[in-house]
Amino acid sequence: MIRVEISRDVPRSVRKAGSAFGSSRPTIYDPVMTTVARSWKAALLGIAVASAAGSEPGSFAAPLCGVLKAVGPRTRGLEPEAARAQLVRAIAAAFDYDAARLKEVRAQIDQATLGACAKDREVVLVNTKAKTLAEAIE
Repeated sequence: MIRVEISRDVPRSVRKAGSAFGSSRPTIYDPVMTTVARSWKAALLGIAVASAAGSEPGSFAAPLCGVLKAVGPRTRGLEPEAARAQLVRAIAAAFDYDAARLKEVRAQIDQATLGACAKDREVVLVNTKAKTLAEAIE
């Protein structure tokens, strides 16, 4: 027989969760089930990151071209460092500051924009005084 005790360290919402479902017995905090739930969350997060990592450069072309089209005129005449900062901020905002997507964008930014919006890309490269967009956003 396994004896489980409810600890005072466990939040009240966890100890009394059984009463919310009409049961008069208190729910017992089970650290094994909590670990399983956490591992499921980690697995789902891993799947989401893996799906983002499998994205093709073409899937980033449209939002990146929009960013380059907007940033090009705004950065004309600025110092290269200021132009780079504007570019980084605009890209981060376009991808909702999602770290996984931004990491993928950083790896594929040149491939995605070479054919899709070469003119806007060149304007930004001149303004940032960089050879590649990956270099400009470092």
